Amino acid sequence: MAEELLQCSRCNGAIKGYQHNIGGQVATAGFYMVDQGYWSKFALPGEIIICDRCMWADPQYIAEQGIHNYE
Repeated sequence: MAEELLQCSRCNGAIKGYQHNIGGQVATAGFYMVDQGYWSKFALPGEIIICDRCMWADPQYIAEQGIHNYE
């Protein structure tokens, strides 16, 4: 699993994340790929990658996934 340096589509912040293949499925850590698939329901128009902090600040995501404290 190699570290990737990416940029969040929502806050434009730098992301140190990981992407790897698990049983033929791409999994990520530190960010969400929201341009297609399940996570796309949380994307705003034009977003491709959302960092953990932005996703956990999204009211729709919190309503579905629970609460997380980043302090």
